Amino acid sequence: MIIAVFFNSDLSVFSLTIAVFASALLFYMNAKNVSRLTAYLLVGAILWVAVLKSGVHATVAGVIVGFSIPLRVREHKYVVHCGIWNMAFTLGAVLPSFPSLRLPTLGFR
Repeated sequence: MIIAVFFNSDLSVFSLTIAVFASALLFYMNAKNVSRLTAYLLVGAILWVAVLKSGVHATVAGVIVGFSIPLRVREHKYVVHCGIWNMAFTLGAVLPSFPSLRLPTLGFR
């Protein structure tokens, strides 16, 4: 984040302010033991858009959301199900797409 602030000339202060408030809300929700996945997804989407529009790389939003989601939840079965689905999606769809996206830029067809 510090690199983005000092080495980027097109930062949007308004979007960064929204991102800071969304981050604070995520950590506040974690402190209050909110375990509704929908709440984290909604605030996380707002954070992602704000970070994207601010001029900072949007991966930062994903890291912040990842750190703010609580590890201690009451709905263990649902969380395990989401984790398994996420792992299956990542291994089955996301990772195999990287080589096909990179090869044309290296001159392979």
